[in-house]
Amino acid sequence: MIRHALVIDQVERTGLALATFMRHAGIPRVDVTRSGHGFVEAVQRRRHDLLVVDIDTPEVTGLQMIDAVV
Repeated sequence: MIRHALVIDQVERTGLALATFMRHAGIPRVDVTRSGHGFVEAVQRRRHDLLVVDIDTPEVTGLQMIDAVV
């Protein structure tokens, strides 16, 4: 069961829309960040069961973020 999700998207509106959809789908905790730096802070604070990553982010690419946690 997915309890904690993290959405990383440089477009704030998109990230918030995804988070709303996930909460309605039954995921109780969804964190949203817009940057690679926010991603690092979020994964250090909590273990997430699901990551939704924008591949094209300014500081760090989505693929680099995925490599960092795998």
